Amino acid sequence: MPLSRSPILLTIVAVILIAILGLTVASFFRSNDEPQPSDVAQNGSARVETDKSMEEREEVLPLKQDVTWKQMDDPSLDGWHSEVRAEQVKKTLSKLLDILIAKEGSFDATAVEALCTDSFAGNELVPKELEDVVTSQNLKVQRWNSGSPANSVEGRGGLVTMLESASRLWTDADDKRFNVKVVRSLENEQHHETRQLVELNGLVDGKRVEQHAVWEASWQFDPKSEKLNLDSLHVVDFEQTSWDDATPMFVDCARSILKDNESYQSQLLFGVNYWLERIQDMRYFAPLGSPGLAVADVNNDGLDDIYLCQEANLPNRLFLQQPDGSAVDMSSKWNCDYLQGSRGVLLIDFDNDGDQDLAVAVMGALVLASNEGEGFQIRQILKTDDDTTSLSAADYDLDGDLDIYVCVDYPNDSAGFEDDAEGGIKIQGGAANRVYHDANDAGRNSLFQNNIKGGGGWEFKDVTVDTAISQNNERFSWAACWEDIDDDGDSDLYVANDFGRNNLYINEAGQFRDIAGEYDVEDRAASMSAAFGDYNRDGKMDLYVANMFSSAGNRITEQREFMEELEPESKNLWRRFAMGNSLFANDVDQGFQDVSQVSAVSMGRWSWSSKFADLNNDGWEDIVVANGYITSKEDTGDL
Repeated sequence: MPLSRSPILLTIVAVILIAILGLTVASFFRSNDEPQPSDVAQNGSARVETDKSMEEREEVLPLKQDVTWKQMDDPSLDGWHSEVRAEQVKKTLSKLLDILIAKEGSFDATAVEALCTDSFAGNELVPKELEDVVTSQNLKVQRWNSGSPANSVEGRGGLVTMLESASRLWTDADDKRFNVKVVRSLENEQHHETRQLVELNGLVDGKRVEQHAVWEASWQFDPKSEKLNLDSLHVVDFEQTSWDDATPMFVDCARSILKDNESYQSQLLFGVNYWLERIQDMRYFAPLGSPGLAVADVNNDGLDDIYLCQEANLPNRLFLQQPDGSAVDMSSKWNCDYLQGSRGVLLIDFDNDGDQDLAVAVMGALVLASNEGEGFQIRQILKTDDDTTSLSAADYDLDGDLDIYVCVDYPNDSAGFEDDAEGGIKIQGGAANRVYHDANDAGRNSLFQNNIKGGGGWEFKDVTVDTAISQNNERFSWAACWEDIDDDGDSDLYVANDFGRNNLYINEAGQFRDIAGEYDVEDRAASMSAAFGDYNRDGKMDLYVANMFSSAGNRITEQREFMEELEPESKNLWRRFAMGNSLFANDVDQGFQDVSQVSAVSMGRWSWSSKFADLNNDGWEDIVVANGYITSKEDTGDL
């Protein structure tokens, strides 16, 4: 298929550009052995006071100079023995997997036997009876029915047999990788039980193969050697995906499409870390690398174009797609190379004249511009709370034009970097008194009603209070999506919030009521995005919410020692915070049912924008999860 005719070309480029913008911010991290800086507060908030001496800073917050980051993160010093053992478990299983994917002739049976007990028991790591659940074009997904028998083994030789059998697929494979996440760690004096998520992938005979499994293990602790020996290992879930092509399903084509643009070379190839050292005005330069983008045909030539938001003092970019598949930077010519830090953007027809207009959420305002054929003209700038994050649009009042909802994260004067009263620079971090599972002290979102007249006058009115969508409206919002979830003909709104409850505003003739609690979709976690789609093809729109998955959080919240003073119900709230993404099936009359675990869609790592999309054109909605975060040079890929 010619590059210029690919229906997913611009989507791929958009995803790649998001990755470029989220490059490492290594300067915010130190090596494990480097002493903790004296300006890191105990509540998680850091202050870099540029006009104070080291002695003056220590008077504000004295800390021992011999405390290192590694020591601060050492669970053995805090009495968390289950975490110490969890680290040992991960190292032992990693050794087993290293042996499993070893090249032919390198399988070390002696090393395997040394890791387990004489009484070891387990079952085969790759069950033989796999069912085909997806078969389309080059893609095949096979899954094990856990009710079907799996061959059992015993003794040290049994573990060797298990690994040898599973290793045959990987013996001659290339580009082999694996990952282990220990998600449960329960202990007593001599016995330890763990649950772990295991992933392997590589290139096998020219095909990309990926395996996902859940292993349950028990361990015997030897107090003399302080070593954990594997006593049992059972596979409780297994899935294998194969892609019959050495080329991945998606290929990075950003350079081939954008390389001839000066802005690509001088601006987009550099990450946040680079610009932090070169931009003078950093008041609203939050070190996240999370500006938004939009894809639409702005010049009506039948080809989708990209509008890319940027951090403060860097011009936003508009790339127009050409017939040969390349894209040309037309930001300046189209009068949309705004220098204000931009978070969210929409390319949609606000004035109903047949072309795509522009809405950009900058810090503290919403910029609206009309499409004049060969450029954008700013028509209105609307005031919002400072820390805007995203935009969404729908005709909520059924008057024939599109209205805009603006999401806001932090409250005013706390977004990103702000000057403090003493002349230093304060970096926004954690808050000592924040209720992480139910925060309600953030910025305010806004709903703007489209009242554009036929004569060309643009007018959007703030109707946040008038429509009652102001209820529960001080949460840390990251995204919102519209859908008629009750099939009454108008658009309802779901808002994904960080640090606690989400909102589901039901639209009742232009007035909104938050029914998230009634419909069981509050999903009290760290929500970054939300999307509607009919994943089960029952004609009702279901909901997928992107949160954060933490293997450590899953382990620790199961321990008796975790917040011993809390009631079980309160502990469950913290446990939910670490569980990951959520999928809710829509029952219309009965609300939503949480099907996240049975659908195996929770573990998306640190998730952001996540969408439904039929990637293999088989008529079923798949889910695309964007994930990651600011990481150090020693990035493990865990996020």
